[in-house]
Amino acid sequence: MSDLTRTDVIKLIDSDKIKYFRGLNLEGVDLSDLDLSGALLSKANLKGANLRGANLIEAELYGADLRNADFTSANLRKANLRSSYINGTDFTNADLTDAIFFMCIK
Repeated sequence: MSDLTRTDVIKLIDSDKIKYFRGLNLEGVDLSDLDLSGALLSKANLKGANLRGANLIEAELYGADLRNADFTSANLRKANLRSSYINGTDFTNADLTDAIFFMCIK
């Protein structure tokens, strides 16, 4: 079971304008079309999460578990995905311009 729901994430984004989700379990959560630009998602569990169309410009995803997550048409420009788990992750039509994939684990 995830630590937060889609509604919880939206409330945090809207109220604090701070996007700090480091180490949280967001497995299977629908985060589609959300503005997560600059979000701190390092070491977060995003296994099977729906991030279709999400804005993740300059997001910090270092060491995150992204296995089987859906990033279809997401904007990951300048995102840091270093050392993240990407086996089965769908990046179809995602903008990966200047994204960092160094030492990712498949």
